[in-house]
Amino acid sequence: MGSEEISRVLRDNGLECQHYHSQLPDPRRIAIQDQFKENAFPLLVATKGYGMGIDKENIDYIVHLSSPASLEAYYQEAGRAGRDGEHAHSVIIERPRLDKCLQAARSGLPDCCRGWQCEYTGGEKCSYGIQAGLLALEYPSEQETLRHFTSFLNKLAASAQGGRRFRYICPSRQSALQQKYLYYLEQLGAVREYTILEYRKIDSTQFDLLLEVELAAADSLENKYWLANKVAERIEIYKAQKLNMLDTVQRYIKTDTCRRRFLMQYFGDITRYERCNFCDCDGISLEAAPEAVRAASISGCLQLLEDALAQQDLSLALALTNRAGSMEIEDDITVRSMRELEDRPYNPAALFLAGIYSCRSPDTQAYGLRNLQGAVDVALADFPQLLPEIFAQLPGPELAYTLAGKYLNRLDLAALSQLAMTLDPPEQFPDVHLALLLPSLQQINHVLMEVPAHDR
Repeated sequence: MGSEEISRVLRDNGLECQHYHSQLPDPRRIAIQDQFKENAFPLLVATKGYGMGIDKENIDYIVHLSSPASLEAYYQEAGRAGRDGEHAHSVIIERPRLDKCLQAARSGLPDCCRGWQCEYTGGEKCSYGIQAGLLALEYPSEQETLRHFTSFLNKLAASAQGGRRFRYICPSRQSALQQKYLYYLEQLGAVREYTILEYRKIDSTQFDLLLEVELAAADSLENKYWLANKVAERIEIYKAQKLNMLDTVQRYIKTDTCRRRFLMQYFGDITRYERCNFCDCDGISLEAAPEAVRAASISGCLQLLEDALAQQDLSLALALTNRAGSMEIEDDITVRSMRELEDRPYNPAALFLAGIYSCRSPDTQAYGLRNLQGAVDVALADFPQLLPEIFAQLPGPELAYTLAGKYLNRLDLAALSQLAMTLDPPEQFPDVHLALLLPSLQQINHVLMEVPAHDR
């Protein structure tokens, strides 16, 4: 539903309101802004087009009719309320994601991301599915990126004709994407600079762009395979960052702990904050929220968390989980690690911490396993000695078995031994125990083969 339709429904139910979006004529938008600031009506139904710089002190409620794309965006938008120092509230109304979808989406984006309906109900998509769909539109699959970018490189090279400086026409419908591609080439050092020379009108709403492009060298576009793979790799990183932002918002929505504490940990405040007595999780109170206090007993753990994330150190992350023990800071560690993954989606310490704690709840196991797989990939390549401890911390044999399934033929004896210890009874997980016994069986076979046939 758009802002106009929502405002119409509200008016039909007796609520005085106006709607606001970026497609309204400028005079109309300015008039609505002024009227709202002057309290001419109590409720404004607006898109994000209602600018952050517009100041109105006495906003008491901010209601989001769908989950935002990131927690940082939500925090900024919620900050429009309560600027007069009075009590104010920010609310998210969400259509929740189905459990079966959560369990199925271990690879990232849900199946519905490229469609208009829920894959399971056939009805409207959930709030997460809507955001995931927008993400899929902005960041296509790696194969699609390689195909589109290689085609763009061929057109660019044809326009260059072996020269360094040339003119290139961006078709109207592809101008935003192709300018983004040129930016990536500039970052990779293949393009020195590019400039818009002219907008060529096609019709009342579309314009082709005439660009002047200067390459770093005449042969800058020759290694198309390398350039295409580097750009695809960069886009995959951006997509992972955006997906992590959506996952953080979902964790915030579903948390049953203090929301202010959640936000403080998300933004890296290592102060121990027990409760605000003002959010829906704590029980909304009309008294002032208490000040944050630091519990000395956990300050060391939270500092170790920051060190592990900053250094991308998987061994420090493992030490943290051992040390945190019963301090009840799992949510703090998880939230802070999820925030780190929004900036560095392949940080092994953040992958492990967000993964190991998320696996302890059925609602977030799929997310947890996805991150733990990333941590195991790093450990296999660089720190195989850490694998036994990673498997030792998994909460339950089924999860350990699910995680290890794709790695059995790559694990060393120590990791296999630790994994086998968690998989009990052995008859339920025969492939792991057989993989563990295989070296011994091969050794026995080798010894037997060396015994003369008449002595066997």
